[in-house]
Amino acid sequence: MMKLLGYVCLILTLGLVFVGPAAADESWEEFLQMKRRAELPPPWMKDDRPQVLTADKVMSALTSARREINLGPYIYFEYGVPVIRRESLRNLDTLARVLKDLKEEFYVDGHCCSIGSDHNNCRLSWARAREVIYELEDRGIGRRRLTPRGYGKRCPLFQNDSEENRRMNRRVVLVPVNSDPNPCQREEECRRSRD
Repeated sequence: MMKLLGYVCLILTLGLVFVGPAAADESWEEFLQMKRRAELPPPWMKDDRPQVLTADKVMSALTSARREINLGPYIYFEYGVPVIRRESLRNLDTLARVLKDLKEEFYVDGHCCSIGSDHNNCRLSWARAREVIYELEDRGIGRRRLTPRGYGKRCPLFQNDSEENRRMNRRVVLVPVNSDPNPCQREEECRRSRD
């Protein structure tokens, strides 16, 4: 075990030497910031339970003027990663039951708040949209009916000036393909940033 630990220390030391002192300092600072964020639960987790999604809420959202289902209040993710929290799975069951009856194709749009870099937010929003698709696929919704899109922080519903507004900007939205006016024309820009 000590020998393995010695090799790891050597590799890390060599990595810092080859990267150079300025880049190593930046990497270390970035690591410390990520560690601090992981240790502190975000303030919006005080209200730790997602709202209950019903079939009536889904149908009412699809028949509204916007024709989209904002899953933000119903599907919660672990902080900073594309992992759906356990208490949201029941809402995905309800959503899958309704979508089975509809037979429409949907875009699954992921959105983030303004915290973090463009690159990370684009990747995270797309990965969260993809995670919702995986869960719906496990519940019998055909993969061909769902297309992930990630917008990062480019299409906020509200200004990102308070924690409550940032919480509402972190969301996944289902939009029927045949009714998508694409109000946010920035998906291609986000795709380039993500890749």
